[in-house]
Amino acid sequence: MKKQDTLYFHDGRGLRKEDIEAIKQFQRAGNKFGVNTGRSKCMYDYIQDIVNDKIDFDFKIFANGSCILDEDGEVVYERFLPEDFLRYVMENIRGIPLTFHHQSGLYFSEAPAGVVDSPYTVMDYDYSLLPDLKIYELSLDYSLPDAQEVMEKLASYPGVVAAKNSKFCDFNAEGTSKGIGLVKAAELFGFSKEQTAAIGDSYNDIPMIRDAEVGFTFPESDQPVKDAANVLCDGINEAVDYLMNNE
Repeated sequence: MKKQDTLYFHDGRGLRKEDIEAIKQFQRAGNKFGVNTGRSKCMYDYIQDIVNDKIDFDFKIFANGSCILDEDGEVVYERFLPEDFLRYVMENIRGIPLTFHHQSGLYFSEAPAGVVDSPYTVMDYDYSLLPDLKIYELSLDYSLPDAQEVMEKLASYPGVVAAKNSKFCDFNAEGTSKGIGLVKAAELFGFSKEQTAAIGDSYNDIPMIRDAEVGFTFPESDQPVKDAANVLCDGINEAVDYLMNNE
């Protein structure tokens, strides 16, 4: 799976000036621009930090469509993992790092190996530490030993869907995806599905790219991602230019 940043470039470039200018032009024309991420709501501050006030998002979609925030950061839509699924995980899955995406922070089954961008608690498999069962998402690194078997077991559980990106597999409530979240956001903010567009680069972006009226990705994206898209482009600025000239 190829890695292709979309908005924030982790190779040191950060936000591209041409993308910032294109987004502002898009918004001035009466359109809304938001972020649609697999990250959870507790990473709100992290996203605000990396855009550094250079972009004003009109909405934010978190946890693969499980949570939608308006321009003021207020929650307008939520979906949580089924309680029976969480109980199953707590009672049956041991020995592999799991991340529970709670409303207020991340809960790790064991200490994380790297840097974490949000508040977190380490449970050491003592799941009684979970404050309640309102969990947006469960994630695991599918490259780890034994992760494939666990991933397949969890993905087959009724009422749950799996979404993979370049490193992690996320589990959300059935009827949740980045695409469903995009269409729901359009409805909440007074737009139709025919007025939606999306750009992304990874496998968990496929539903969003496919469900949008116009879906963009990059020439470097993996073939299944390109197959879902209507248009290939080199960046957000090109996608915005396409939309502004094909209204």
